[in-house]
Amino acid sequence: MKTNPRFFPAASSRLLLAAAVGLASLFCAEGQEHAASPASGAPVIVQKTSFTEVTSRLDQGGSLFVYLSTEDWCKGLASQVDGWRGFAASLPMLGQQERTTINNVFNFATPFIKKSGIEDLTGVGMSGIAIGDGLHRVKVAAHHYPGKDAGFLWTCLGRAPHPLDGLKMLPAETGMAGFWDLDLGLLWGVIEETAKESDVAGAPEALRGFAADFKKNTGLEWQPLLASLGNQFGIILTLDPEKKVTIPMPPGAPMIVPEPGLVIAVRVNNDLLFDRIDLAFKESPQTTNSDQPGVRIRTMPLPMPLPVTLRPTVARAGDFLFLASTEVALQQVLDAQSGKKPGLLGNDEFKKLSQGISLEGNQFGYVANSFGETMRLVQMTLTRAMSAGGGPPADVMQKLMGVKSSRSFSVSSVDKEGWTMAANMSDQPATALLLPAVAAPIGVMAGMLLPALSKAKERAQSIQCVSDLKQIGVAARLWSLDHNDTFPPDFLSMTNELGSPRILICPAAKNATQAQTVTWQTLKLSDISYELVGPGGKDDPKTAGEVFVRCPIHGHVCLRDGSVQQGKGK
Repeated sequence: MKTNPRFFPAASSRLLLAAAVGLASLFCAEGQEHAASPASGAPVIVQKTSFTEVTSRLDQGGSLFVYLSTEDWCKGLASQVDGWRGFAASLPMLGQQERTTINNVFNFATPFIKKSGIEDLTGVGMSGIAIGDGLHRVKVAAHHYPGKDAGFLWTCLGRAPHPLDGLKMLPAETGMAGFWDLDLGLLWGVIEETAKESDVAGAPEALRGFAADFKKNTGLEWQPLLASLGNQFGIILTLDPEKKVTIPMPPGAPMIVPEPGLVIAVRVNNDLLFDRIDLAFKESPQTTNSDQPGVRIRTMPLPMPLPVTLRPTVARAGDFLFLASTEVALQQVLDAQSGKKPGLLGNDEFKKLSQGISLEGNQFGYVANSFGETMRLVQMTLTRAMSAGGGPPADVMQKLMGVKSSRSFSVSSVDKEGWTMAANMSDQPATALLLPAVAAPIGVMAGMLLPALSKAKERAQSIQCVSDLKQIGVAARLWSLDHNDTFPPDFLSMTNELGSPRILICPAAKNATQAQTVTWQTLKLSDISYELVGPGGKDDPKTAGEVFVRCPIHGHVCLRDGSVQQGKGK
C-alpha cells in the first residue's frame, strides 16, 4: 500500500505533539502533585502549590472555603521590602532626620523579616460549615513545608500540641478566657540579634538602656526575669450572675451588668516575680496574707470610688503566678483547678461549644454566652447614649453594628507543617472575615463617647466639690456660734462640726481614693485639698462677701456667709 505523502507529515506531527505532552506531564508529575490530566481537557498546572496540604486541614461542603497560595508573595519578602527603601527615602518632603529614621527602619525590618519565617509561608486557607445547635465550625490553616520552621513565627507560639491544662483553671462563672504559648525569651533574643546585624546606630545600646531602665523602675533584672517565665500566659474574666454592678452612663441611664472578676495567669520557673510583687505589697499596711497549703496569697485593698470591687491579689500556686482583681476571683480559679468546685469543663454550654474540637494545642480562646450578652448590653447602651447626644437613632446604629450576643471556643496548634485553628462559634463563618468591619464602628463610637463620659465625670466631681465647700461653710458658722462669733483658725478645729474628714478632700484630687477610708487620726495636713483663705476673724456683715475657703482645682469658693460660688478665684 502506498503511503500518502500528505497524511504522513500530519500524523507525525500529531504523534510528536502527543509524545511531547506525555513527557511533559511525566516530568511535571514528578515535582507537582496537582497536575491535571490533559485528557480531561483541564489546563496543565505547572506551578507547585500547597493546595492539598492546606485544604486537607479544612472542612469542605460548607458556606465558606478559601485557599490562597502565598509562595510567590512571601518568597524573598525581605528583599522586596528593602527594595522600597530608595523610594521612601527620596520623598521630597522629608528632611535629613526623617530619611535617617526611614533608613534605620529598613535596616531593622529586613533581617527581622528573614528571621520571622514569613518567607516560608506557602499558603493559607479558611473554611466554615454548620454543625447544628446553632453552631458553625471555622477552620484556619497556615502552611510551610517540612523542615522550614526555623523562623520565630513557627516556634515562639509553641513547637508541638500539648494538653490544654489552662482549661482546668476556668471556673463555671467564666465569661471569657484565653491561654497561649509565648516564648518571650526567644523573641527578645531575635530582637537583640537583629539589632546587632541591622547597622542601626545605637540599637544595641538602646536595648541595654531599656534593660537598665526596667531594673531601675521595677527592681528586677530583665534577663533573669525572662528566664523565670515559663512561656505560657492566660487571662480569665468571670461574670457573677448573682451579683450586679451599676455603671453610671450619660444621660442618666445606668448600665447594670454582672460583677466582673479578672485573673491573669503566668507560668513561671521560680519565685522571682512573686517575691518582687510581695515586696511591693508589703509597703502597704493594709496588705493581708491568706496563705493556703501549697499556695501563697497576698491581697492589698484599694478603696476607690468605682462601681466594681478592686482588691489586687497576687498568688503563687504550682507552676503559675496569678494576678487577680480580687481574692474572690482568685479563689474561684484555685477551686476549679483543684477540683473543689465544678469548673467550666463540666458546664453544658462548654460541652456543646467544644464538640469535635481537640483539647490539645498551643492556644485556646473561650467566649461564653454571658459575655456575649454583656457586650450586647454595652453596645446597646452606647448606641442609646450616642442617640441621646444627638447622634443617629439607636435602632439604626444597632442594625448597622449587628448588635447581638455570640459564643465561641477555639483551639490553635503548631505542628511540623505550620499552624491550624479550629473553632466552634454561634456566628456565621463569614463573620470571622467581617469582624474588623464590625469592630470599627464600635471603636469610633466609643472614641466619640469617651470624651462625653470624661466630661460627665468631671461635672460630677465639680458638683461634689461644691457640696463639700457648702458643708465646710456651714461647719464654720456653727463653730463661730460656740466661739464668740469668731471663725475657726484652721480646718482641724472643726472636727466636731464636719463629722467626716472626707469632706476636706476634693473628689478630683490625686489622693481622692483615700477619702473613703481616711479618719481624723490618719488625716495629714498635706491631704487636705482646700485652702483656708481667711482664717479667724469676726463674723461681721461687712465681711460676709469675702472668700473663706477656696478649691484650687475647680476654683470654687465658699464665702463667709456660707454661700458657694462656682469657678471663682482661679
